[in-house]
Amino acid sequence: MSRRRSRRGLFLLVGAALLLAAAPVGAQPASSATVAVPGPFLAASVGAGDVGDAAPGLTGGTFDLRGHLELGYGDGRFVSGALSLALARAGYANQLPPPESVQPDANLRLHRIGVGALVEGHLPMGRFTPTVGAGAYVDRLSASASGAVLGVRGEYFESTDVAPGFELRAGLDLRVHSAVVVGLRAGWSWTRADLDELTGGARWLSGPGVELRVSFDVSGFRMADPSPP
Repeated sequence: MSRRRSRRGLFLLVGAALLLAAAPVGAQPASSATVAVPGPFLAASVGAGDVGDAAPGLTGGTFDLRGHLELGYGDGRFVSGALSLALARAGYANQLPPPESVQPDANLRLHRIGVGALVEGHLPMGRFTPTVGAGAYVDRLSASASGAVLGVRGEYFESTDVAPGFELRAGLDLRVHSAVVVGLRAGWSWTRADLDELTGGARWLSGPGVELRVSFDVSGFRMADPSPP
């Protein structure tokens, strides 16, 4: 399957999921168990996407695994901000010539670790909340290719880079408890990589992604103060 068809299928999946989630919104009143409160939150998300191509060496890729860990603060209604750790792992066709006598693996690996900040805007609609957001990161990218000699495996190529990264995303949240929110995030990410002969200089990698997200409002778990005797 080509990367163009993969991206089209990814966005069809995202669109279908958002439509299904939004279908029962209607005019549902918010109960006391589903009202957001201002305070800190911890969020985790995991999903798949497409890091992007860069000739000559980062081509023929497949969906990558990706995720986020976020620690932030929300006002309980319209705005939230968080420190974010973004993680991704992608595979590409290995086109790097190996040393003599080395049997190369078919794929090379690309890992991304990004540390940065995210800001999201929210539009509360009862239990459902559409969101839009943006983030900026400092990314560490590492690419490696492995092979084997007489059954002994090892890496024969490795390249790393530290560069800026950005993302834009939109989503839909469902508050299932005063302290728990589940939702989807779909968006596009960019990162600038200089990975020696893989990229032939500094190149922008970009592509779409979708993640399932769970957020825990720390303030929602606080126990009520005991009543005076």
